[in-house]
Amino acid sequence: MGVAEETTLVVPVGKWVLEQSCAALGKLRDGIGNGAALPFLSVNVSGQQFRDVYFLEHLQETAGRADVSRDRLKLEITERVLMEGAVAGDAIAKARSDGFKFALDDFGTGYSSLLAFCEVPIDDLKIDRVCVSRMAAEPAAESVARSIMQLAQGVGAGVIAEGVESEGEAAKLMELGCRFAQGDYYARPLPFDEAVTYVQEHGVYTDAG
Repeated sequence: MGVAEETTLVVPVGKWVLEQSCAALGKLRDGIGNGAALPFLSVNVSGQQFRDVYFLEHLQETAGRADVSRDRLKLEITERVLMEGAVAGDAIAKARSDGFKFALDDFGTGYSSLLAFCEVPIDDLKIDRVCVSRMAAEPAAESVARSIMQLAQGVGAGVIAEGVESEGEAAKLMELGCRFAQGDYYARPLPFDEAVTYVQEHGVYTDAG
């Protein structure tokens, strides 16, 4: 990814990822049946993609071609994107006004200020896996996780915990009020057909907000 960012290849690669993700989300909907709740799908988006003048147009066309609801596509950005100023902020605002959702990945590990966070509305904050893994042994890590959840609640955002690998971590997060998490404790990465079966058997929440 570092090479892709440096050579601008991340823009065409990002387009391909969006196309594949939307197609997969459409197939997932068909696989679980139209009457079932469709989970959201997260896709990482780089700052260079936001600087592409055709990004929003491609995003809209791709979601429309796959016939998926825009609020089922969650675009994950890093704090670095928030620091890119008005260009990224305007692109995010326009995409959100069109119904797409945004999550701030690895919150607290980057270099953005809280002011930048306040200026760019975000739907979800993601607690970094390092913080999650340290909660049991380090009270400070638990306090950080709690603070992130309080901050999210204050600005009307949801919270998603990353890297949950044990029942104890999952239980602690639930105790703190975190309703959404990802990690090997729930399931390792699955081939598409197995992912459909997993969703059919376990059900899904429809939003992280």
